[in-house]
Amino acid sequence: ELREQRRRQSTGKVHIVLFGEVSTGKSSLVNALLPQADAASDARAGTTVEIQRYEWAAEGGDSVVISDLPGFNLDDDERIIQEARRAHLVVFLCDGDLTGSQAGQFARLQRLAKPMIIALNKMDRYEPTEAAAIIDRISKRTGIPKKDIVRISTGGREDVVRMLTDGSKTTVTLEHEADVTSLRKAIQRHLDENRG
Repeated sequence: ELREQRRRQSTGKVHIVLFGEVSTGKSSLVNALLPQADAASDARAGTTVEIQRYEWAAEGGDSVVISDLPGFNLDDDERIIQEARRAHLVVFLCDGDLTGSQAGQFARLQRLAKPMIIALNKMDRYEPTEAAAIIDRISKRTGIPKKDIVRISTGGREDVVRMLTDGSKTTVTLEHEADVTSLRKAIQRHLDENRG
């Protein structure tokens, strides 16, 4: 473990890990951050079954390695905890207020004392006041500063069933644009603050 940590430090690369339950959009987030990565994503749960690593050149010139981890259960998979121990920054992805399970997994990651960002995906589903309330609750519950809780959209498709006035139903596919600008800025801020 120590040898791997020393090896990673010697490369000069910054290691970021993406945590989250299945179907929160981790692989879609990789694709939004790194369009050339072509990370497999699917609406069905469990697309990522092995740790996948992708390289990225951050705005500030840092060479970044992003590890996309399988949907987690930290109690069952020690590889995932090892990745967090080795990381310089942890991004925890969820798509709303933390569930009890997510809060427990997040608390376990916090005990590793790594810098953390919470990325809230699909927040375009909420009115601004609802989104602000969710961020406030998460900040109070976790102790993470609000500046490290960012709203994003990893994009993708969503099938919506609409009821028509005649009582029939129709399915419409909506395309959602990816917007991860706030996460990019938060990552760059952490890189700048922790340089050296």
